[in-house]
Amino acid sequence: MRKNKSVLITCIGGGLSFQFIELLKSSSRFDYFVVGVDMSNDVQARHVCDVFQTVPHGSDPDYSDRILELVKQHSIELVFPWSDVEALSLSRHKDKFKRNNVTVACNDYDTLLTISNKATTYEKLQELGIRTPNWARTSTLAEISELVKNYMKKSESVVVKLPNARGSRGIFVLDEQVKDQLFYNNTREIHANPVFFMNNILPTLNPLDEYIVMDRLIEPVCDLDVLAWNGQIVHALSRRRLESASPNNGHLIERHDLIINVAEKIVENMKLSWIFDIDYMFATDGSPIILEVNPRASGSLAVAIASGINLFDDMLMLLDGENVLSKSCPENTVVYPVKSLRTRSYP
Repeated sequence: MRKNKSVLITCIGGGLSFQFIELLKSSSRFDYFVVGVDMSNDVQARHVCDVFQTVPHGSDPDYSDRILELVKQHSIELVFPWSDVEALSLSRHKDKFKRNNVTVACNDYDTLLTISNKATTYEKLQELGIRTPNWARTSTLAEISELVKNYMKKSESVVVKLPNARGSRGIFVLDEQVKDQLFYNNTREIHANPVFFMNNILPTLNPLDEYIVMDRLIEPVCDLDVLAWNGQIVHALSRRRLESASPNNGHLIERHDLIINVAEKIVENMKLSWIFDIDYMFATDGSPIILEVNPRASGSLAVAIASGINLFDDMLMLLDGENVLSKSCPENTVVYPVKSLRTRSYP
């Protein structure tokens, strides 16, 4: 018999959110009652939720109170933040939710503040002896210009990016092979000729944003889904994107012990729990290099569950004090998206 679980999931407007919630609904262990929330009313995943509500942006002062209101209204047991800003907001109010017997499934605020910023993440990784890209923090446009020139002496390409941007926002890949500028594979990532960047883009940047200048790493982009508990990894599933710029267009599940070893060191030293993901690429010698440690689960977490590793179910089992069995990596499995149709009653 399946155990009843009531959960609230935020930011359900992502491309694989419908599939994620549908996979939860097919669980053999839990009978989920799902309240889904998003800023937008026009999200596909609303149709598979038991309840859907719109909420303010995660940075809104009233955001956590609105979530708490929904939690009380629907007797929610667990809140699953699915965006950076919402995880940061809710982590500051975990005690308020705990007083109402509700668990917020994310790490503490100070930890999330560190890993939500690439500069402080890289500083923490270096402190732990973990290899990072060659990078530098900037505070003026002149520093960006000088660093770009120095990096370009050693390579044909360099990256300038915001330290706290997500979803390819605020990323500029400077490449001598590019004419002027273009949006990379229909994303918000801009590839630009270095001269064009210096003359046309750099003057528009705000130096107070403290842009990072760093080496351009080598594709493919890979995701490591991690379920951790009290500083120990329970599951770590590595998946290579079939299209590096498109995390929702399919993945190849791989076994990658080197990156898992790095993740174990991070989890142990930072005493991490819950589900989160690590994005990584590669150095010229083939070593995995961490791009970012996300403060919440990947937007494509459904891929891991579809491959047979149900991190969400196992997270709830751990929360209930139950043991989770180790599972073999479903390596060489390709998980790919398809278009399909569903029906529901109206309204």
